[in-house]
Amino acid sequence: MADYTIELRRYLDSFSYGSSLSRKEQMEIGRKHLFDFEYPFFDEDYRETFEQHFVTHFYMREIGFETIGLFKMRLEDWLSLNMSYYNQLFLSEKITFDPLTNTKTILSATTDKDRTQATSTDGSTTGNDTSHATGSKNTDETLTEKNFNRELTASMPEDRLQLVSDPGESILNYADSIVENHEDNLNNRDQTVTNTTDATNTTGTDTTVNSDLTQNDKETFNQLREGKVGSQSFAQLLMEYRRSLLRVEKQVFDEMNELFMLVY
Repeated sequence: MADYTIELRRYLDSFSYGSSLSRKEQMEIGRKHLFDFEYPFFDEDYRETFEQHFVTHFYMREIGFETIGLFKMRLEDWLSLNMSYYNQLFLSEKITFDPLTNTKTILSATTDKDRTQATSTDGSTTGNDTSHATGSKNTDETLTEKNFNRELTASMPEDRLQLVSDPGESILNYADSIVENHEDNLNNRDQTVTNTTDATNTTGTDTTVNSDLTQNDKETFNQLREGKVGSQSFAQLLMEYRRSLLRVEKQVFDEMNELFMLVY
């Protein structure tokens, strides 16, 4: 029974009073009502575990203030003022290292080389395309002209002449006189036309090629040296490591005793 104020458990259990829930379940419901404010904490995944440990540690303790409202106000103020420091201690516990190694040296060297080269090349190309074409046309023409004239005079039918009216055509039987004129004209025309075409096509190309070459060579050298130096033995290093181990959560709760009634 509380002698002066109220035990923390009375406040926590009041939110599930008369239920058939287990103590752990009742404590979880009360925890959510107790820590219904914001405060800095190093790891959100661990915040709920930290609050559960707080409730378990102070579950049977009397609050150090007249009302639960005043207690919650002082609890929020304490966490806001002090958790920034303890968060750094919590984070230091998560650092992993080899306790038997007291020296670690990293040597690093970088060599950087730049090279630039410019090249220009001029070129000229000339080409000739020559064509020769010859055409010839021959014309051979022969013109033959035949003229045949005949004059016949017939006064008496007694005079009978055996004449051909036109070669192979018919027979003239009667004529007094006959005058025939035969004329053959033969004309030959031989014509040759020659056409010759010479064509020359000259093409030329001038080419200029510019190229820039930039090369960067970087060489990085890293060397790691670690181990133990000095006169300390490995056993001494191990003992020193054990003394440096922290129970940060216990330190926090020891400091928070000022929020509860103290027994002298």
